Amino acid sequence: VGYIGGGTESPGIRLAGSSGAIPVRALKSLWPPFVGKGARNWVVENLHDGVVSEARFSVDIRPDEIASAIRGKPLPPRAYELDFNVEDVSFSYLGDMPPVSGADATARLNPKVFDLSLTGPADLNVGRGRIAVTGGRFYVDDLRPEPAIGQITLGLSGDAAAISELLNYE
Repeated sequence: VGYIGGGTESPGIRLAGSSGAIPVRALKSLWPPFVGKGARNWVVENLHDGVVSEARFSVDIRPDEIASAIRGKPLPPRAYELDFNVEDVSFSYLGDMPPVSGADATARLNPKVFDLSLTGPADLNVGRGRIAVTGGRFYVDDLRPEPAIGQITLGLSGDAAAISELLNYE
C-alpha cells in the first residue's frame, strides 16, 4: 500500500510493508544507506549470521519534508519506522571482544532512535569458558548527531574466571 505525491519542492511518501523470514545478510543489502545511517552501519558491521524472522516498515513523509531534510532539517520520528526480529544471530558489540552468539532480539528504528533488545538467552565464549548472556540492549536515543552515542548493556552469568577474562579485553 502506498502513495507518492503533492508538495512544491518534494513529494510526500506513504507506504508500508512487511517481510517474512530472510537471512540477516539480506537485511543488510536491502537496507538503504541513507535510512538510519548510523544504525544501519552498526547492523552491517556487527550483526552476523542468523535470520530476520519478521520485518515491518512504514513511511510517512509529508510533502516537502524531503527537501527540508536535504537542507539539514531532521525528519520527524514518524517519517519512517522499521521493526524487525532476529533469531540465532551473533553480534559484535565492542572492539575485539568475543561476539555474542545464538541470540534472539527485536529492533526498532525511526529517524531519531535505534533500539535492539535481546529477547532470550545467548552465549559468549572466551578462552576460560562459556558465559551466559541473560539479557542485553543496544540503545541510541538520538541518531542525528555524528557520531551518535549508544549505550550497551549485557546481563552476564558464569564462572568468575571467564567473566574476568572478558573484562580484561582492551
